[in-house]
Amino acid sequence: MTNDVVVFDFEKSKVRTLTKDGEAFFCATDVAQALGFRGAPNLLRRLNKEDAQKMSTLDLSGKTREITFLNESGVFAAILRSNKPQQI
Repeated sequence: MTNDVVVFDFEKSKVRTLTKDGEAFFCATDVAQALGFRGAPNLLRRLNKEDAQKMSTLDLSGKTREITFLNESGVFAAILRSNKPQQI
């Protein structure tokens, strides 16, 4: 179980992250929302299964939750598959 979740601001979205064995992971639900997908399940269907893994984390109330996190490769793949228009 891990509880070292750090929240980053990505444009107007918050993305929860954590580090496990020196590797960065990003909450799939947050990434899906930030990139305009219709939820994490929709995003996860488009990615390699190796890019996502469930991890136990502590929420703010102290309860253990299973959350799906993406590795860096999964986040890049999600970015490339996103159709969200960007303003420059």
